[in-house]
This record gives sequence, C-alpha cells and structure tokens, in this order.
Amino acid sequence: MAIATLSTILSAAAVVAGSPVVDAPVTVWTLLRLGNVAVPPAKPAAATLVLGKHHAVGGTVACNSVAGSRITWVSSRSGRQGRFLQHPGEYMPSTLVLCRDAVTTSMGGTFWQKMRSARSWSATPDRLTVRFADGSTAVLVRAAASTPGSIR
Repeated sequence: MAIATLSTILSAAAVVAGSPVVDAPVTVWTLLRLGNVAVPPAKPAAATLVLGKHHAVGGTVACNSVAGSRITWVSSRSGRQGRFLQHPGEYMPSTLVLCRDAVTTSMGGTFWQKMRSARSWSATPDRLTVRFADGSTAVLVRAAASTPGSIR
C-alpha cells in the first residue's frame, strides 16, 4: 500500500510540475446555457472551458483568463463522460481586466463559481454538459478551433 501511495504522490507531483504523464488533446468549449438561462452570444464569450492536456482545466470569463490546478478532469474509456476532481487547497487564479459587457462577464463569473462544485460531464461531438453538486447543469458547445472527437 505504501508503494501505491508513493506512486500516486509522484504522479500527482509530475502533473503539477508539467511533466507528460498522460497525453490528451485540448478541447475548448463555449458556454451556451447555465441552468435554465440561455447565455447571450457575445465577443468575447461569457465563458469558455478548456479541458487540457494532463487533465488540466482552464478557460475564460469574458476577456479574462482562468487557469490553475484547483480542478482537474478524468474521462471514461469512451471519452464521452467523466468526472471533475476538486482540489480545494489549490488555486484557480484569473486575470482581472475590466471587460466591456457586464452581463456576459457576470454570467461567466457565475459559471466559474459553479465550477468549484462541478461533479461530472458528458459529451457529444459538439456539446458538453457539466453537472454541478446542486444538480444544476451547464451546456457548452465546442469552439470552432477545437478538434472534433472524444476528449480523452
């Protein structure tokens, strides 16, 4: 058991340090709906969610970037569903630029606040649904620059 624990610690340390542990494609998703509320189209988008290499999670809130190691993602073998893992002791910093559209900035901020309680996700080639701890969901669409396919 001590070896498994040490292996887990070393793997986690390698991910934090940026060492290649798992190679996964980067997928970018744009917020379409938060709960029952449609997100108005805007440039920049209210929020994006990036499921990145090495299970990193990041994205944007309007004109601000969000990144860090507070949230990571894992996938089923099919790459069509998975979970978000919360790491409360870690940070999810963002830039703090004053964006022009207060409504979309507010919706994007709400999305990222809810991401602190994200539990699971499911995907089709063009949509991603995120389920939060309170049972609510967010629906995102694949960004044009993202490569279609599974997100493993």
